Amino acid sequence: MKTLVYTFLIVVAVVSPVWSAICKCDATVELEEGEIDVLILPVANLSDCSQNIACAGYCKETWTLATNGGDLTFVMQNGVTVGQQMCNELNDYGAPTIGPHTAYVYYNLCSGPWIYDGMSTMQDLCCQDAVNVAC
Repeated sequence: MKTLVYTFLIVVAVVSPVWSAICKCDATVELEEGEIDVLILPVANLSDCSQNIACAGYCKETWTLATNGGDLTFVMQNGVTVGQQMCNELNDYGAPTIGPHTAYVYYNLCSGPWIYDGMSTMQDLCCQDAVNVAC
């Protein structure tokens, strides 16, 4: 019987997924409808859910590298400017014309609350018919 129990525990340990603490980073703008995600950054897998400082640091570094510190005119790796990418997301949401708005960066660890990390866009975001324009 002990062998059966040990075998079961080993099988469960081997096939069970390894849970990690997921750190998410999003840039959002606030519209009348609420906060809209305009840029979703890659997630990070941290070792546990107590690593708020590490998650905040990861999001700041990722935001800085991906957007040149929040510069809407910066061309990202996908060949699109940060501002145009945000306008594309807003258009997909159904808001092709907005502005001026600042996009703010938030982080979230282990599906906890979204926390503002002190980062935002350098310029205000304006979109006219889904095209990023100067405000």
